This record gives sequence, structure tokens and C-alpha cells, in this order.
Amino acid sequence: MSRKPGRILEVLPNSRFVCEVEEAGAVHCHVSGEMRLQVVRLLPGATVSVEISPLDPSKGRIVAATEARGRVES
Repeated sequence: MSRKPGRILEVLPNSRFVCEVEEAGAVHCHVSGEMRLQVVRLLPGATVSVEISPLDPSKGRIVAATEARGRVES
């Protein structure tokens, strides 16, 4: 899986997000297991690190929250 920086565009139900990733466009993402344990609140506009699936480049996994426009709460 390739890890790329991205930005959250939209929050969807069930811990899913639409992220804008360089070179890949809009990617539907879910939160990784490590981030679920840390209980991080992700808001639209937050900068995140996304792992994109090699089999389906329209899907990915958020592995780290690097910065937030509003705030990343833990």
C-alpha cells in the first residue's frame, strides 16, 4: 500500500470519509484499527495520511492525523 498525504472533504456514516489525495483524486477511506483505539475525532479539512489500496485506487485507509483545520481531539 502506498502512503500519501490527503485532506478530509466529507464525513460519512460508519467512520468513513471522503478524502482528497494528491495524484489519486477523491478516495473513500475508513479509519485504521490503531486510530480507532486512540479515539481521534476527524473533522472536514483535517490533513491526514492515507494508505491507498493497490487493487482499488478509489479506496483507502486513514493511518494518521497530521494536522487539523478545526482541531484533532483525542
